[in-house]
Amino acid sequence: MEKKNNLLKIASYILIAFAAIALVVSVVNIFRTLGQVNNMDAATQAALDQAVAANAGSGVSADMAVGLVSGIAYVTLAITVAFNVLIIIIGILGIKKSEVMGSNNFFMIWGIVFLIFGVFGLAGTLSLIGFCNLMAGIAAPLLYIIFSKQTKAA
Repeated sequence: MEKKNNLLKIASYILIAFAAIALVVSVVNIFRTLGQVNNMDAATQAALDQAVAANAGSGVSADMAVGLVSGIAYVTLAITVAFNVLIIIIGILGIKKSEVMGSNNFFMIWGIVFLIFGVFGLAGTLSLIGFCNLMAGIAAPLLYIIFSKQTKAA
């Protein structure tokens, strides 16, 4: 039984570690991108103005387009931060619940939830953020599900 608890703890540590890495990488990437958008050189700004002018019927100016991109980036950042903080919290709770008998449903439910989201995140597995999503979204939830079934059977 102790081995099963250790494996649940390992799965929880995987969730925490890779969610934290994904959180940091996401924040750095968003702010790096926003910095590039807000500090465009003259040639890039001219190209953007020209592209917007080509779509003059849309009623969107270059400044509005940059503002829209920034707004979308901040919303994306908020969702990413919230989801990764949730994963970290569930990982911490998983460490604590690995000591409690009868907490199989916790691991089964969160394992399934994170596995579903992990499948959606498989597209970019060749990047650091993709690898973090693979580990926190597939590997750790599978361990949660497998070991919750084993402890339930025991």
